[in-house]
Amino acid sequence: MEKEYLELAEQLKCPSGERAKEVADTMFASNENMIKTTIENLKAETSAQVLEIGFGNAKHLAFLFRELAVKHYMGIDISKAMVTEANLVNKTYVAQQKADFLQVDGKGKLQFTENYFTHCFTTNTLYFWENPQQYFNEIFRVLKPKGQLVIACIAKEFGEQLPFTQKGFTFYSKASIKTFFKNAGFVAVSSIDYSEDVKSKDGQWVRRPFFIIEGEKLG
Repeated sequence: MEKEYLELAEQLKCPSGERAKEVADTMFASNENMIKTTIENLKAETSAQVLEIGFGNAKHLAFLFRELAVKHYMGIDISKAMVTEANLVNKTYVAQQKADFLQVDGKGKLQFTENYFTHCFTTNTLYFWENPQQYFNEIFRVLKPKGQLVIACIAKEFGEQLPFTQKGFTFYSKASIKTFFKNAGFVAVSSIDYSEDVKSKDGQWVRRPFFIIEGEKLG
């Protein structure tokens, strides 16, 4: 059973191989509400240049484009399989040059110019960042003045109890994440608590608490 949980943890971090599509579909089903709630916390504006870190199969892009006046979306992910899957799922947006998906090494360095994006968001990925503060610093660098970062995470006390998160995951309190924001230079840092009913890996319904934290790059 431990081996099974370790394999699941690795797939959740970076879907690969024959199981990649199945894992991605499962993750989307589990995280759809969190992702949409994250998007709903993005402050809408015209001609938004949006960066997402860790997009999975990116089945949520239609919702994003409905919610925001998005000029262009850039998604980055460490999984080659997810880049392939996201391109297939969103081939219309890709063909219209409204969306691009890029594989990255996950070390925290973002290969974009300063002051480029108006928004950055990510859902359930912070647990896997090797150097969280570097990521926050880089996100701050590539955001335009008044740019917004929105992050969604499950509650630390909940995540740490899951059997498949015992290795490879690092959970953070809201206070710790807010410190990452503030150390990077973000202002107006705030959080909102949520909860949702989701089906666990053993098929049982559980109440999952999560929170969203956002901050702004001073203009």
